[in-house]
Amino acid sequence: MNYTTSKQRIGAALLAGMAATALSFGQNGSSDESADDDVFVLTPFEVSEPSDDSYYGSDSISGTRTRTDLKNLAMSMQVFTENLMRDVAGDDLIDVVTFASGVSQGAGQGTKDDDDDTNFTIRGVQTYLPMRNGFRRLRLASGANIQQVEVLKGPASLLYGQLAPGGTVNYITKRATPTKNFGSVSAGFGSYNLMKGSLDTNIVLMQDKLAFRLVGSILDTDAIEDRYHRTVTLLNPTLTWLPTDKTKVTLDYEVNARDSDAPVGNIPWNNTIYLLDDPGEVDRSFNTRASGDYTNTEMTTTAIEVVHEFNRNWTARANVTESVWRMDKRLNSTSSSLNTTSYNIGNRSLQLREWGSWDDFHLVELVNNFETENIKVQNIFGYQASNLEFRNIHTGSLASGVSNPSIRWNLYDKSTWEITELTAADTQTNVNATGNRSTNDNESFYFTNQLTMLDGKLHTLAGIRVEKLDTIFYRNITGETTVTEADDAKVPQLGALYKPTENISVYASYSESFNPAFSTLRNEQGEYYTPVPETGEGYDLGIKMEIPEANISLSAAIFTIDRTNIIRTLAPVVDPDDPTTTFNPSRQSGVETSEGFELDLRWKPSEKSQLIFSYGFTDAFISSDEQSAEAREGHDLINAPQHTLAFLYRQNMAGFGPFEKTFFTVSGRAITSRAQRDTRNFIDEVYVDAPRLPGYELFNFGVGGTIVSGEREIDLRLNIKNAFDEVYLAHRFAFGNPRTAEFSIRTKF
Repeated sequence: MNYTTSKQRIGAALLAGMAATALSFGQNGSSDESADDDVFVLTPFEVSEPSDDSYYGSDSISGTRTRTDLKNLAMSMQVFTENLMRDVAGDDLIDVVTFASGVSQGAGQGTKDDDDDTNFTIRGVQTYLPMRNGFRRLRLASGANIQQVEVLKGPASLLYGQLAPGGTVNYITKRATPTKNFGSVSAGFGSYNLMKGSLDTNIVLMQDKLAFRLVGSILDTDAIEDRYHRTVTLLNPTLTWLPTDKTKVTLDYEVNARDSDAPVGNIPWNNTIYLLDDPGEVDRSFNTRASGDYTNTEMTTTAIEVVHEFNRNWTARANVTESVWRMDKRLNSTSSSLNTTSYNIGNRSLQLREWGSWDDFHLVELVNNFETENIKVQNIFGYQASNLEFRNIHTGSLASGVSNPSIRWNLYDKSTWEITELTAADTQTNVNATGNRSTNDNESFYFTNQLTMLDGKLHTLAGIRVEKLDTIFYRNITGETTVTEADDAKVPQLGALYKPTENISVYASYSESFNPAFSTLRNEQGEYYTPVPETGEGYDLGIKMEIPEANISLSAAIFTIDRTNIIRTLAPVVDPDDPTTTFNPSRQSGVETSEGFELDLRWKPSEKSQLIFSYGFTDAFISSDEQSAEAREGHDLINAPQHTLAFLYRQNMAGFGPFEKTFFTVSGRAITSRAQRDTRNFIDEVYVDAPRLPGYELFNFGVGGTIVSGEREIDLRLNIKNAFDEVYLAHRFAFGNPRTAEFSIRTKF
């Protein structure tokens, strides 16, 4: 793969940033970062930026695909602003979404191999992929260009098509605004040789007509694990053009890359023990990778969007988005499977792979708004076509005559931890995998209707999506192309919200989801097949409360979700195409259920303080399984804690010494124990529950202030994450992050 090197990307980002900054200083304009809404009117597909330092957004586009007040949505949803990400020194989505109720870090069984920072669980269900501006995003989402993060609970396939039923995360990126010049620049350093910097500059090229915005960031750090080093770069230029007062064109390009050297391997695991009960010599520095190993990821997004308002009743949007995710990795490691008799883990091996996903989206939406007597109506007519192609460009396996080093690592004897290093020269092409392609080709039509009645007391949402899906699998070794046409998916959603008083709302909703597998699998006979899409349905019943005189906003909900057509991985069998190897076949069966309660609170007791708090109770379990009822039925889902709790408090204070303003923040997150696998152990002819991963509590502290130099304000802050250095497992294959300190400086221009 011809990746641009990290240094070249960093240099390009810096050069572009310096040029943009020079241009911005040459313009006349205010340093205010917020758009002037008196001059520039948002389209129905954009959210407003917060006017203060609030952590919580008041409107969203994820719930209905158009800008809607959260208080009028018949669904459970939380919206977090850029201010929250800045105050917690967040670098990716996980730093933000875990402040929502019922959300936890990690997804399913988890893995470290792909260096994935978009893995989280919502309502006990693995959330496979987040959304970027409404279109799916894979494995890499840096925080510098995020305007706000919207956590949507429950099945949402009406609006977004292929999704897991627990919910989704849609983040909104920053875009150029043609009203005034503004920008900011920041730098930071901290534990484990952390160095980071970011630039955000908006340049008005033609007042109220044309603007350019550039967001760039660099993060370079080591980690507590041996030999690990990571460099992450982001470059996101956007252009906004208003050729007329009724038409808006947005061009958006992003390249986000991460280079990980000696990426951390999975820690040892066995289904009968919990590692930290008897870790041997294993600690948080454990890493099986060789120093020359790497995982390089690059995510590129190119989009053009046109919004046109025909009149006060009709607005249209057209969007074309191309997203390309590519990964190249070389991994020397031992197996993570632990033999508890000898406390050894398996022989060294080498994985060499290059693959990726090429996604194309085409979207057209027509929004109709009108009012008749006391009823306000909004209809959305939408069409989306997408082509999602997964390409296995190259997979290498050990060449004939090259054997794995025979040494096994003993967890109690570090002298056995020999870091052998096989290279590409020791491999040959795996012809059974190299060149294979799997494509999901689909088109969908959807219609939604929102009504506002009874002088704004009743809000309803109803709609349906019809999606046609073809799965095309190309097997390179035979040249065969298999096309599978799935039955049309018809996904409804219904919801109603009623306000018995001005400040209290009650709502109920029903929604469905579907999620096709993005690959072709093999059954026990070794035959390739295309799984039918997983399906889900969910019910919500909730209340929302606003107490303006106390500056309190609260939402609470009870929910239930069922997921069916679940893909189960079976025990390994001999590969009929290659009798010297084995593979894990799969089959679909069973139902998974998630039930629970959620509470989200935001409170501003004064102009100088604010608090967000969330609590979630989730009972997520396997309600039926046709393959192994005794082993699975009633068992908790993997990595689904019953209780989650999070809070963030900020207090602004008076000046002190050279500081004109000061503040401090306190935040915390706690989760209870989680299942580390989805089946019971069969011991002495009896099924017994496997050990669980214990819960943990994390606390973070921040302090900062503003000094004035001439006409410029400079913000300084110090953040301490995991302040009490809690040792815990984020999921069964990985330790959580240790205590870290980060100092940052930021100014606006």
